[in-house]
Amino acid sequence: MIARIWRTAVDSQRAAEYEYFARTVSLPMFCQQQGYAGVIMERSGDSCIVITLWHSMSDVDALDQSRTYKNTV
Repeated sequence: MIARIWRTAVDSQRAAEYEYFARTVSLPMFCQQQGYAGVIMERSGDSCIVITLWHSMSDVDALDQSRTYKNTV
């Protein structure tokens, strides 16, 4: 199992927007990817972390080439 970690900060005034995007866009996109095994999304104030889980390093590498991933980010 491979974990990929993203950290970011959001304007606390727009936190609800961020969480909506995470649920309705990011999560479905990750679910479509080869080798996807799970995700943990957490926000505390303006700090956000997303940990995605993958079956192999080649699945992580494939994510960077994914059209749906590129369109999302």
